[in-house]
Amino acid sequence: MLEDIRTKMMTRIVQKMKLYNGWKRNYRPLVKAKFDANKKDYVYWQLIWNGENGSHNGLCAWGKTSIKLVLRLIEKKMPGRPKKNRRIAKDEPKKLKPDHLSRKGLFMTCTQCGQHGHNKGFCTKGNKHAK
Repeated sequence: MLEDIRTKMMTRIVQKMKLYNGWKRNYRPLVKAKFDANKKDYVYWQLIWNGENGSHNGLCAWGKTSIKLVLRLIEKKMPGRPKKNRRIAKDEPKKLKPDHLSRKGLFMTCTQCGQHGHNKGFCTKGNKHAK
């Protein structure tokens, strides 16, 4: 399988080399055709090939300036406990797990006397657990 891939790549390289050798200029014929079709729109443009002669759009072509480099800030770990990602508003509902229910709106019921409004710790009905 690797031998098949290698032979296909070698034949492709040879075909491309023959195609490139047929060009009269350093750029593709399609690029020249597009340039000629839009020549009146691109009056001040020039067709520049940036291959073996050097790059025209790279860092090496940029001019040197006297401005100092701007370095990124160093992140410092701040002392203390980190804050939550977002403060929850008072009117925002609490997020519950899918299988849990909210206890909001339920009445407290005492297990000793069965009345609503207090629990076993604050029951005043004269039992031995009362405070």
